[in-house]
Amino acid sequence: MEKKTKIWTYRIIASLVGIVILLSLIYYAGFEKFFNIIIHISPYWIIISVIIYAMSWIFRVQRLERFTRDAGEKIGFIELFKLLISGYTLNILLPARLGDVATIFYLKMKKIAIGKSTAIIFQLRILDVMALLILSLPVFAFFFSDTPTWIRTTLLICIFIIAIPICIVLLDKTKHFSNLLNRLGNKFNNNIFKIASDKVNDAYIHYHEIVLNKRLLFVSIFISMTIWVFDILTCYTVSIAVASPIL
Repeated sequence: MEKKTKIWTYRIIASLVGIVILLSLIYYAGFEKFFNIIIHISPYWIIISVIIYAMSWIFRVQRLERFTRDAGEKIGFIELFKLLISGYTLNILLPARLGDVATIFYLKMKKIAIGKSTAIIFQLRILDVMALLILSLPVFAFFFSDTPTWIRTTLLICIFIIAIPICIVLLDKTKHFSNLLNRLGNKFNNNIFKIASDKVNDAYIHYHEIVLNKRLLFVSIFISMTIWVFDILTCYTVSIAVASPIL
Protein backbone atom coordinates (compact mmCIF):
# COMPACT_ATOMS: atom_id res chain seq x y z
CA MET A 1 0.00 0.00 0.00
CA GLU A 2 2.82 2.39 0.95
CA LYS A 3 4.66 1.60 -2.28
CA LYS A 4 1.56 2.39 -4.38
CA THR A 5 1.11 5.67 -2.51
CA LYS A 6 4.69 6.69 -3.32
CA ILE A 7 4.23 5.77 -7.00
CA TRP A 8 1.06 7.85 -7.28
CA THR A 9 2.73 10.71 -5.41
CA TYR A 10 5.58 10.73 -7.94
CA ARG A 11 3.10 10.59 -10.81
CA ILE A 12 1.07 13.50 -9.46
CA ILE A 13 4.21 15.60 -8.87
CA ALA A 14 5.49 14.82 -12.38
CA SER A 15 2.09 15.72 -13.87
CA LEU A 16 1.95 19.01 -11.97
CA VAL A 17 5.49 19.90 -13.08
CA GLY A 18 4.51 19.11 -16.67
CA ILE A 19 1.41 21.31 -16.44
CA VAL A 20 3.45 24.19 -14.99
CA ILE A 21 6.01 23.90 -17.80
CA LEU A 22 3.25 23.78 -20.43
CA LEU A 23 1.51 26.84 -18.99
CA SER A 24 4.85 28.67 -18.84
CA LEU A 25 5.49 27.95 -22.52
CA ILE A 26 1.99 29.12 -23.43
CA TYR A 27 2.51 32.30 -21.42
CA TYR A 28 5.87 32.92 -23.09
CA ALA A 29 4.37 32.38 -26.59
CA GLY A 30 1.31 34.49 -25.76
CA PHE A 31 -2.15 33.23 -24.79
CA GLU A 32 -3.85 34.98 -27.70
CA LYS A 33 -1.50 33.48 -30.26
CA PHE A 34 -1.77 30.04 -28.66
CA PHE A 35 -5.58 29.99 -28.64
CA ASN A 36 -5.65 31.31 -32.20
CA ILE A 37 -3.56 28.33 -33.29
CA ILE A 38 -5.80 25.92 -31.32
CA ILE A 39 -8.94 27.30 -32.98
CA HIS A 40 -7.54 26.86 -36.51
CA ILE A 41 -5.77 23.56 -35.90
CA SER A 42 -6.66 20.63 -38.17
CA PRO A 43 -7.93 17.62 -36.16
CA TYR A 44 -7.37 15.39 -39.20
CA TRP A 45 -3.63 16.15 -39.43
CA ILE A 46 -3.20 16.05 -35.65
CA ILE A 47 -4.63 12.52 -35.60
CA ILE A 48 -2.26 11.53 -38.41
CA SER A 49 0.73 12.98 -36.52
CA VAL A 50 -0.27 11.13 -33.34
CA ILE A 51 -0.53 7.85 -35.27
CA ILE A 52 2.88 8.39 -36.90
CA TYR A 53 4.51 9.26 -33.57
CA ALA A 54 2.89 6.26 -31.87
CA MET A 55 4.32 4.00 -34.59
CA SER A 56 7.81 5.34 -33.91
CA TRP A 57 7.58 3.92 -30.39
CA ILE A 58 7.25 0.41 -31.77
CA PHE A 59 10.71 0.80 -33.28
CA ARG A 60 12.12 2.52 -30.16
CA VAL A 61 11.07 -0.42 -28.02
CA GLN A 62 12.33 -2.94 -30.59
CA ARG A 63 15.71 -1.22 -30.64
CA LEU A 64 16.01 -1.32 -26.85
CA GLU A 65 14.79 -4.93 -26.81
CA ARG A 66 17.70 -5.99 -29.02
CA PHE A 67 20.18 -4.44 -26.60
CA THR A 68 18.57 -5.93 -23.49
CA ARG A 69 18.46 -9.33 -25.16
CA ASP A 70 22.14 -8.94 -26.04
CA ALA A 71 22.73 -8.17 -22.34
CA GLY A 72 21.18 -11.55 -21.48
CA GLU A 73 17.72 -10.44 -20.32
CA LYS A 74 14.34 -11.05 -21.98
CA ILE A 75 12.02 -8.19 -21.06
CA GLY A 76 8.47 -7.94 -22.40
CA PHE A 77 7.45 -5.27 -24.91
CA ILE A 78 5.05 -3.52 -22.51
CA GLU A 79 7.62 -3.42 -19.70
CA LEU A 80 10.25 -1.98 -22.03
CA PHE A 81 7.77 0.57 -23.32
CA LYS A 82 6.90 1.73 -19.80
CA LEU A 83 10.50 2.15 -18.65
CA LEU A 84 11.52 3.80 -21.94
CA ILE A 85 8.65 6.30 -22.06
CA SER A 86 9.22 7.11 -18.38
CA GLY A 87 12.82 8.04 -19.17
CA TYR A 88 11.77 10.16 -22.15
CA THR A 89 9.19 11.97 -20.02
CA LEU A 90 11.78 12.76 -17.34
CA ASN A 91 14.17 14.04 -20.02
CA ILE A 92 11.51 16.57 -20.98
CA LEU A 93 10.71 17.59 -17.41
CA LEU A 94 14.22 17.57 -15.96
CA PRO A 95 17.51 19.16 -17.08
CA ALA A 96 20.78 17.45 -18.13
CA ARG A 97 18.97 14.41 -19.59
CA LEU A 98 18.39 12.99 -16.12
CA GLY A 99 15.74 10.78 -17.70
CA ASP A 100 18.57 8.71 -19.21
CA VAL A 101 19.99 8.23 -15.72
CA ALA A 102 16.57 7.10 -14.54
CA THR A 103 16.34 4.65 -17.47
CA ILE A 104 19.67 3.14 -16.43
CA PHE A 105 18.24 2.42 -12.97
CA TYR A 106 14.98 1.15 -14.51
CA LEU A 107 17.07 -1.39 -16.45
CA LYS A 108 18.93 -2.22 -13.23
CA MET A 109 15.55 -3.11 -11.73
CA LYS A 110 15.15 -5.56 -14.64
CA LYS A 111 18.37 -7.34 -13.55
CA ILE A 112 20.71 -5.61 -16.03
CA ALA A 113 23.86 -4.42 -14.26
CA ILE A 114 24.55 -0.69 -13.98
CA GLY A 115 27.59 -0.93 -16.25
CA LYS A 116 25.67 -2.76 -18.97
CA SER A 117 22.68 -0.41 -18.63
CA THR A 118 24.95 2.62 -18.94
CA ALA A 119 26.58 1.19 -22.07
CA ILE A 120 23.16 0.52 -23.62
CA ILE A 121 21.79 4.01 -22.98
CA PHE A 122 25.04 5.61 -24.15
CA GLN A 123 24.90 3.63 -27.39
CA LEU A 124 21.24 4.61 -27.93
CA ARG A 125 22.22 8.28 -27.80
CA ILE A 126 25.16 7.64 -30.18
CA LEU A 127 22.78 5.87 -32.56
CA ASP A 128 20.38 8.82 -32.50
CA VAL A 129 23.19 11.20 -33.44
CA MET A 130 24.42 8.78 -36.11
CA ALA A 131 20.96 8.36 -37.67
CA LEU A 132 20.40 12.12 -37.69
CA LEU A 133 23.77 12.63 -39.34
CA ILE A 134 23.17 9.96 -42.01
CA LEU A 135 19.78 11.43 -42.88
CA SER A 136 21.14 14.99 -42.91
CA LEU A 137 24.25 14.45 -45.04
CA PRO A 138 22.48 14.04 -48.43
CA VAL A 139 20.57 17.30 -47.92
CA PHE A 140 23.69 18.98 -46.55
CA ALA A 141 25.72 17.90 -49.60
CA PHE A 142 23.04 19.16 -51.99
CA PHE A 143 22.70 22.56 -50.30
CA PHE A 144 26.32 22.85 -49.12
CA SER A 145 26.90 26.35 -50.47
CA ASP A 146 23.73 27.70 -48.83
CA THR A 147 24.15 25.91 -45.51
CA PRO A 148 24.53 28.27 -42.52
CA THR A 149 27.78 28.06 -40.56
CA TRP A 150 26.03 26.90 -37.39
CA ILE A 151 24.61 23.86 -39.21
CA ARG A 152 28.05 22.94 -40.56
CA THR A 153 29.49 23.28 -37.07
CA THR A 154 26.71 21.13 -35.60
CA LEU A 155 27.28 18.38 -38.16
CA LEU A 156 31.01 18.47 -37.47
CA ILE A 157 30.37 18.12 -33.73
CA CYS A 158 28.04 15.18 -34.45
CA ILE A 159 30.78 13.46 -36.45
CA PHE A 160 33.20 13.82 -33.51
CA ILE A 161 30.59 12.56 -31.04
CA ILE A 162 30.15 9.41 -33.14
CA ALA A 163 33.75 8.89 -34.15
CA ILE A 164 35.52 9.27 -30.78
CA PRO A 165 33.92 6.36 -28.83
CA ILE A 166 33.83 4.04 -31.85
CA CYS A 167 37.48 4.76 -32.73
CA ILE A 168 38.53 4.15 -29.12
CA VAL A 169 36.91 0.72 -29.25
CA LEU A 170 38.28 -0.19 -32.68
CA LEU A 171 41.81 0.86 -31.70
CA ASP A 172 41.56 -0.93 -28.36
CA LYS A 173 40.58 -4.47 -29.39
CA THR A 174 42.79 -5.92 -26.63
CA LYS A 175 41.03 -3.71 -24.05
CA HIS A 176 44.11 -1.84 -22.82
CA PHE A 177 41.81 0.96 -21.66
CA SER A 178 39.94 -1.52 -19.47
CA ASN A 179 43.22 -2.65 -17.90
CA LEU A 180 44.10 0.99 -17.28
CA LEU A 181 40.78 1.52 -15.48
CA ASN A 182 41.45 -1.57 -13.38
CA ARG A 183 44.85 -0.31 -12.31
CA LEU A 184 43.37 3.11 -11.61
CA GLY A 185 40.64 1.58 -9.47
CA ASN A 186 43.14 -0.44 -7.46
CA LYS A 187 44.97 2.77 -6.51
CA PHE A 188 41.90 4.19 -4.76
CA ASN A 189 41.63 3.54 -1.03
CA ASN A 190 38.17 5.10 -0.95
CA ASN A 191 35.47 2.48 -1.58
CA ILE A 192 33.23 4.96 -3.38
CA PHE A 193 35.90 5.79 -5.97
CA LYS A 194 36.77 2.11 -6.32
CA ILE A 195 33.13 1.20 -6.97
CA ALA A 196 32.75 4.08 -9.45
CA SER A 197 35.89 2.96 -11.29
CA ASP A 198 34.61 -0.62 -11.46
CA LYS A 199 31.24 0.54 -12.85
CA VAL A 200 32.93 2.68 -15.52
CA ASN A 201 35.13 -0.26 -16.46
CA ASP A 202 32.10 -2.56 -16.62
CA ALA A 203 30.30 -0.04 -18.86
CA TYR A 204 33.34 0.23 -21.13
CA ILE A 205 33.70 -3.56 -21.47
CA HIS A 206 30.03 -3.96 -22.41
CA TYR A 207 30.16 -0.98 -24.78
CA HIS A 208 33.21 -2.60 -26.36
CA GLU A 209 31.11 -5.73 -26.97
CA ILE A 210 28.19 -3.73 -28.35
CA VAL A 211 30.29 -1.85 -30.92
CA LEU A 212 32.10 -5.00 -32.08
CA ASN A 213 28.78 -6.86 -32.52
CA LYS A 214 28.39 -6.02 -36.22
CA ARG A 215 24.91 -7.50 -36.61
CA LEU A 216 23.58 -5.62 -33.61
CA LEU A 217 25.28 -2.42 -34.77
CA PHE A 218 23.91 -2.43 -38.33
CA VAL A 219 20.40 -3.50 -37.31
CA SER A 220 20.26 -0.84 -34.59
CA ILE A 221 21.48 1.84 -37.05
CA PHE A 222 18.69 0.90 -39.47
CA ILE A 223 16.08 0.97 -36.69
CA SER A 224 17.42 4.34 -35.47
CA MET A 225 17.11 5.81 -38.97
CA THR A 226 13.54 4.52 -39.15
CA ILE A 227 12.75 6.18 -35.80
CA TRP A 228 14.10 9.51 -37.04
CA VAL A 229 12.11 9.24 -40.29
CA PHE A 230 8.95 8.84 -38.22
CA ASP A 231 9.98 11.81 -36.03
CA ILE A 232 10.55 13.96 -39.13
CA LEU A 233 7.16 12.94 -40.53
CA THR A 234 5.58 13.77 -37.16
CA CYS A 235 7.06 17.29 -37.21
CA TYR A 236 5.95 17.74 -40.81
CA THR A 237 2.34 16.65 -40.20
CA VAL A 238 2.13 18.82 -37.06
CA SER A 239 3.35 21.82 -39.08
CA ILE A 240 0.57 21.17 -41.60
CA ALA A 241 -1.98 20.80 -38.79
CA VAL A 242 -1.14 24.27 -37.42
CA ALA A 243 -1.08 25.77 -40.95
CA SER A 244 2.67 26.41 -40.88
CA PRO A 245 4.12 23.86 -43.34
CA ILE A 246 7.90 23.63 -43.17
CA LEU A 247 8.27 22.75 -46.85
